Amino acid sequence: MIKKLTFFFLILLPGLNALAQCGTFPKPDKPILVSSTQTICDYSPSPTYTVINATGTVTWTDNYSTSEGLTYIPSKPWTGYSSKSFYVMQTVNGCASDTTIANLLLITQPKKPATSVDQAICVYNKPTSFNSKPSGLYILKWYKNISDIGTSNYETGNTYLPTVYNKPMDGGSELITSFFVTQSTINSNCESPYSELKLHVNPKPLPPTFIGNSIISTCAYNSNVTPLSINVTNNFIYLWVNFSTGLTIDTTYGYSGISSNSFKPNASILEPNSTIQFNVRQQDVTGCFSDSIVGTYNVTGCIVFDTFISAMNISIFPNPTSQFIKITANSEMTGKGKLKLFNISGVLVYEKSLTTVQTIAETISVAMLPNGIYTVVIETEKGGKSALVNVQH
Repeated sequence: MIKKLTFFFLILLPGLNALAQCGTFPKPDKPILVSSTQTICDYSPSPTYTVINATGTVTWTDNYSTSEGLTYIPSKPWTGYSSKSFYVMQTVNGCASDTTIANLLLITQPKKPATSVDQAICVYNKPTSFNSKPSGLYILKWYKNISDIGTSNYETGNTYLPTVYNKPMDGGSELITSFFVTQSTINSNCESPYSELKLHVNPKPLPPTFIGNSIISTCAYNSNVTPLSINVTNNFIYLWVNFSTGLTIDTTYGYSGISSNSFKPNASILEPNSTIQFNVRQQDVTGCFSDSIVGTYNVTGCIVFDTFISAMNISIFPNPTSQFIKITANSEMTGKGKLKLFNISGVLVYEKSLTTVQTIAETISVAMLPNGIYTVVIETEKGGKSALVNVQH
């Protein structure tokens, strides 16, 4: 019986020793933390650690200092170290719990990402994608506004295509929209400084304006046709386009002014009784084009001087004149004809049918015509003859 009691006492002794250490109170629970291991970027403030099962006095130590409380903000690891460990325990009625180890991990902030260059476009064109490449196991974050950096308002990927940006009014000034990209750890605990990319959007120039009338009347095959001319306000380049074909004017269609502010077509395309139109727009120093305006040639069927026959004599009196002109002519030709009078722009201002072209004697009133040089044409089936008259009131 004595042996049995002795054996029981030996088994109970360790428990009695523990009770002797804490008195009559049980050992407190080991502290439980919301998160025992936390990770931050090296530029971020230290996080807060919190005990959630405290029943007594909570003590924190990092081998250099000790503090008490339910929460604890540790100092960061020393320079050159990427982690730090510290300890927490709780004491109830003089009895200490087991120790919980906590860890703080430090991540070096990534460098800002390298990017493609800024880009410039005309307002009517669309931008291309900006691009970048992470320098490690990071993700790229693209932000539309600098105030969004660090928030969830971003797009990921190695490229970013702007879809919303500032657009200038026609004839206005260039507008710039900035976009921002960073690189971040996968869990977003650490984000780099931003790189800025700029989209320059250039406006359309205002459309050009013609000097004088945009509609010019002329005789067919006239090599001395009045040019279409544009008012020059800036150092622009001009692009002339055949309205009907949509083709840019070259030496086939125009022999002068194909990139300047003054253009006139080849005489060979001025066919009788036709209308020929040309679009013109202007290009500024940024390469942006304006909207087009249209210039028109109304071509009549009059005969130009170099196609006239010589077998006819024609005289005009008086010349200069203010009230009337008397036109006389004779030729060896027979048949009918027409007497026509054109102003300097090739516009027909008078026409009369002739029963014969062998002997002509006609008087025309010019009292109502504006001052200027006019062309008198006697037209026959085989050609004709012309002469100039100066009307001055």
